[in-house]
This record gives sequence, structure tokens and C-alpha cells, in this order.
Amino acid sequence: MELGPEDFKNLSIGILGGAIVLVGHGYYKRLKRSNILSDIEMLTYEKEHLEGMKRSSVQMSRSSFRAIFAVFMMFSAAELVPHFAEFVNSRGASYHSLLCVFIWAGAGGISYKYFRRFNDLKSMKAAFARIDGKLEKLNSKL
Repeated sequence: MELGPEDFKNLSIGILGGAIVLVGHGYYKRLKRSNILSDIEMLTYEKEHLEGMKRSSVQMSRSSFRAIFAVFMMFSAAELVPHFAEFVNSRGASYHSLLCVFIWAGAGGISYKYFRRFNDLKSMKAAFARIDGKLEKLNSKL
């Protein structure tokens, strides 16, 4: 049985396809690992932040004022968008409502995040148990 040029072409396509799959799989594994590590860092920071807020009322009040000012900045940005769109061009004014929705959603997200953080201060054991459970799940995935 002789191998013709068509067979070599099919063989090279198969090898190249296998190499592409292996490289893609390696990239996906690295990306997934880096995402898990960043989630672990975020949860560790959140746990340390809660411990710091538990120990110090100054840090708790700084955090709450930071949240209030962040929400106020989002409100002011949402109010600024329509005026800016009118100033730039009447053509861009049609997109201002969509942008306002995203900005208001960001303000709501920030508010929810800090509301949950203050609720975690009330039930510190449950919050630490929840964070530790998430950390264990993520560490088991590594």
C-alpha cells in the first residue's frame, strides 16, 4: 500500500488539528487557573476586610462613606449623560438612555455589595463560614 500526496495532506491536517486542540486546551487550563486564583485573592481580601471592619469602627465608617460617595458619583454620572449627549450631538442622544441604564445598574450593584458587607458584619460567623466554604471549593478546583 502506497501513500499518495492526498494521504500526506490528510495526515498533516490531522497533526496540525491535534496540535491546535492541545494548545487551545493548555491556554484554557491556564486561563481557568488564573481566574480561580484571582477569585481566591478576592475572597481572601474580602475576609481580611471584614476582620478589619470588625476590629475597627474607623475602618467601618471609612468603608461606608466610600460606598456612599461611590453611589453619589454614579448618580451624578447618570444625570450628566443626557446633558453631555445633547451637547455633543443630537445623534448621540439616542444612546444616552442605554448608557444611563448601565450607570444606574452600576450604582445599584455597588449599593448591594456594601449592603451585603454590612449584613455580614451583623452575622460574622455565618459570613466567615460562607467565605471559607467558597475558598475551599476554589482550592479544591486547583
